[in-house]
Amino acid sequence: MLGGVLVDGLGWQWIFHVNVVVGTATLALSLLVVPDVRPARVPRFDLPGILLSGAGLLLIVFGIQNGRTYGWGEILGPVTVFRVIAVGVALLVAFVIWQRVHPYEPLVPLRVFADRDFSMGSLTTAVLGFTLTGMFLPLVIYTQSALGLSPTDAGLVTAPMALVSGLMGPFVGRFSDRVPGKYLVISGLLGMAAGLGVVALQARADLPPWQLVPGLLVCGLGMGCVLVPVNNVAMGTVPAELRGAASGIFFTARQLGAVLGSATIGVLLQIRIATATAEAARTASAHLPAPHRQDFLAYVRDAAGRATGAADPGTTPMALPGHLASRGHQLAEQAVHQGLTQAARETLIPLIAVLLLGTLAGAAMRRTGTAQSLSQPTDHPSPRIPIALRKGSS
Repeated sequence: MLGGVLVDGLGWQWIFHVNVVVGTATLALSLLVVPDVRPARVPRFDLPGILLSGAGLLLIVFGIQNGRTYGWGEILGPVTVFRVIAVGVALLVAFVIWQRVHPYEPLVPLRVFADRDFSMGSLTTAVLGFTLTGMFLPLVIYTQSALGLSPTDAGLVTAPMALVSGLMGPFVGRFSDRVPGKYLVISGLLGMAAGLGVVALQARADLPPWQLVPGLLVCGLGMGCVLVPVNNVAMGTVPAELRGAASGIFFTARQLGAVLGSATIGVLLQIRIATATAEAARTASAHLPAPHRQDFLAYVRDAAGRATGAADPGTTPMALPGHLASRGHQLAEQAVHQGLTQAARETLIPLIAVLLLGTLAGAAMRRTGTAQSLSQPTDHPSPRIPIALRKGSS
């Protein structure tokens, strides 16, 4: 909602400028609030691991996000989109190998993944990041470009989903102390999938925006059931000596899922917008005389690009005679709205599939678990120390 206010009031650039304020406040609060706990031994800095992982992710995300821009072909000379992605994958493979053979302290100690709850929890949080970032792309296109809402109004429509999720957090956190977290995670992912399914089924070009709220509320309820329990399950059985690295891996997994979600869903949405608006335009052009249909199709294609920011904002004339101009503009508007709506609906379906696959990771979590040292296996589980006591002892 704040993003909509910023875009409407100050311009889209402020969605980036505001992070300077938030980041500065976070640094100041960290210095004031976070305990000054320093390890007796300073860990080594895994510079090769950082370079390999950063470069690999950069190339993969660049290739996915910009593939359509370059027609999935040549970028510069022999450099093509698929070669960029392939090099990125190769660098990530090299990163995993380096982490395995690292003689000192790797950036990602692979033995932490021997903990099944942590592995499945990290996969689940990646699914969550993928979905949360990816779902807003089709929702924003649908609410603003198809339904005609302003950025602020679009934010108001989706705000109940976030509010419900936030309000549920404390209650779900306490409930997860009594019920195995895996069941809450599975229920939450299914709830998110059901909510997105309701939105996809009911979306149409003339839908009153408030009718989206019930489906978004269901999605928010599901989200609230996942966020806290998946953290507890993933970190609850990690041994103390790996907890710092594990927490970094866990939250990086969510960010990685978010990056891949925005890139992948963005590409799918672009493809579906081009196809769906072209189909709607061909259907609408049947109501115009044959000599004017090609001009009409070109106008709708450019209008759809302008509506989604994928084309220059200039106005392309339809070149219809005066007696057909009004009818042509009406048909074009209907075609664009129908195409954008259809594209948004179809782009939500892969997100639902990802959530359903995420439930398999949730189902693979153990019902209960206790922390054990992965470096020194033992038959006696170490006790789970409350977070408040751990902070106090630190």
